[in-house]
Amino acid sequence: MKITRAIIYFILITVLFLHSFDSKATNVVETLSNIDGLTNNSVNCVFEDSEHTMWIGTWDGLNAYNGRDILKYRYSQNSAQSLCNNVVRQIIEHNKILWIATDGGINKLDLLTYQMAQVSPRINQNISNKKSHTA
Repeated sequence: MKITRAIIYFILITVLFLHSFDSKATNVVETLSNIDGLTNNSVNCVFEDSEHTMWIGTWDGLNAYNGRDILKYRYSQNSAQSLCNNVVRQIIEHNKILWIATDGGINKLDLLTYQMAQVSPRINQNISNKKSHTA
């Protein structure tokens, strides 16, 4: 009786073990494009945050992809809670804050509340190239 039970357990464990090698991930995305909802096909940067959300910076905004849905962030002239500019160059994370570098300045996105803020919008100033003369 003990030998029969041991043989059954051995067969069951062997089958489960061999089946685990045959399993493939079912939620694998090979490509994303504007057809799938991406703001633009020209991607400048990709970043995976601590919650495994993929952040995709494009020439036309920031995209958050969770494996199913794409959440979009873009510049809005009427909102200080939007991106500084739609051209996203770099994304990093520190202490649940996403820091986003754009052509118009730096934004931060709180990953707990998903509130966006413009930290240092670039100021368009004409800087003179004239040398300063001292007497």
